[in-house]
Amino acid sequence: MMKWCGIIFTLFLGSTWAATSFNSMNRNENFICPDLLSQDSLGFQEIMGKWYVVEILEHLQKQSPLENDYRVVVTNHCPIVRLQSPEPGSLKLFWSEKAGDIVYNFQVQNQRKGAWYTNTRQNGTLVDIHYAQFYGRAFVMKAVATHMVLTFCSSSNEQHPGLLYSLLLSREHILKRSEINGVHKLMARRNLYISLIKESCAHGAANIKASSLSLGWLILLGILTTSGLHSGSIWQ
Repeated sequence: MMKWCGIIFTLFLGSTWAATSFNSMNRNENFICPDLLSQDSLGFQEIMGKWYVVEILEHLQKQSPLENDYRVVVTNHCPIVRLQSPEPGSLKLFWSEKAGDIVYNFQVQNQRKGAWYTNTRQNGTLVDIHYAQFYGRAFVMKAVATHMVLTFCSSSNEQHPGLLYSLLLSREHILKRSEINGVHKLMARRNLYISLIKESCAHGAANIKASSLSLGWLILLGILTTSGLHSGSIWQ
């Protein structure tokens, strides 16, 4: 049972939402990615195009030091993900924000279109000497007309502990609270328990009255080391 630990608001001191990071305590150095149940019966071309990143969800890894921790981070940053399939069996994921961009290249098997795999290096303006390349899998956990959930998983290796997190994407920069809650319940049913939620596009989020806040960008500053989507970036 996850324990509510509250929402902490503070001034955003960093320069990039891509550099948002996950709590290093929620890591198992011997983590091996499970073969998650993906939504494979989907219209592949229908999920192409532009998506807004509404939430990044960090999941508890088995045998991690954190068992009853739950935090929420809120920010005005509104990253955009674009999906393109230049040819059968391949997919490009473009992450873009004010600070720059990153390009991921995935391989897709025709018999399982909801499970993507990458073993190639990422490139883009956000890739620097501190960036840790992501090698692993992305699973389409849910894909409907208004929103989609992608779960990223990378097994532990000698360079860094494993990663397990999800992106909640929306065709618009706002998403109904009922749909967001439905995604959280889906994660729980799949045993993907949430330890950290990063809510983006705050001015448009249905559950956040950002206009009443004068703090500007709102984030939680904590003991955060490796990044969410960009596994080697650090909040400055």
